[in-house]
Amino acid sequence: MKAIDHLNVLAVGRNAAIMAVVERLLNSHEAWYGLAVTSDEAALQALQQTPFDIVLLCAGISPGEETALWRHLLQRKPDLIISQHYGGGSGLLEAEIRNLLAEHNITLSL
Repeated sequence: MKAIDHLNVLAVGRNAAIMAVVERLLNSHEAWYGLAVTSDEAALQALQQTPFDIVLLCAGISPGEETALWRHLLQRKPDLIISQHYGGGSGLLEAEIRNLLAEHNITLSL
């Protein structure tokens, strides 16, 4: 099991208002840093600047865009955790992140 003390999450979606909410929810956790972007280009640039652990693919991304983005992200960081996120509020988002960490044998220690 891998233990980390800080979690970086990148969220990619097409609706700026929704992504602002996702970013606020991610950053409401003490040991989490979240960044939300609305374009693939911004996502790839952010990944070059910050060592993200998780990328959430949010609403508005077409299946073709999702496939291409998934491929480009993994080319840049093969151990990146990528998951689809469909919304549902802060409790669901937190549970989703914690489940992803557990699936990849990662614990978040404070």
